[in-house]
Amino acid sequence: KARMLLNDGAPASEALTQLREAVKADPYLPAAQYTLGLAAFAERSLDEAAKAFEEAVRLRPQAAAARMQLARVKLAQGDTAGAVVIAERAANERPANAGAALLLSQTLRASGNPDRARAELTTRLASGHVREAPLHAELGWVELQRGEVTAARKAFYEALRATPRSAAARRGIIAAQLADRRIDAARRQVGEWAAAGPAHDAQLQLLSADVELTAGNVAEGKHGRRHGEP
Repeated sequence: KARMLLNDGAPASEALTQLREAVKADPYLPAAQYTLGLAAFAERSLDEAAKAFEEAVRLRPQAAAARMQLARVKLAQGDTAGAVVIAERAANERPANAGAALLLSQTLRASGNPDRARAELTTRLASGHVREAPLHAELGWVELQRGEVTAARKAFYEALRATPRSAAARRGIIAAQLADRRIDAARRQVGEWAAAGPAHDAQLQLLSADVELTAGNVAEGKHGRRHGEP
């Protein structure tokens, strides 16, 4: 029932109470521990989430999903070294899984190792066995962290080519333009997307606000953020 509550969009706090009782009744059920971890993570109860995911992995060592969630919790706790170790194992166990490769790169970036993140991503992209769009977008962020703005822009446009309305790719393209202080180019790009898409696109309003804030137009930028945020 608690898992259904989570899936139906009910408050995580409601599911969390029921899941604690379920785990207390049967602490050796991996699915219950995993779902407890999800609910605790949603409520930002990080220590409880980590404990639940660790127990889910202990009970079912092949549970890659629980291992990946544990890496995300470790990142949220600031334990980047621990997150890298866990994410690396998950990626090695699921070499064709884009989510696992993406998570490994994110943990490496967070640990201050963008060069290794780049190597991991390019190896997996070269294999041709993973969905490319999210990895190209992630590669863009890696290149930005490395200070390679041209390479970052290329990676983000490659992600956009594969998924034309990708929010991550669009956000990255604008970030790359702004990193290069190409403010007019960033404005034009947001304008082109707005002209081609639905009116009142909140994502584009936020990107436009970022451009104006970077340009020093604080009032206009703040106004755009208010209208773009949910």
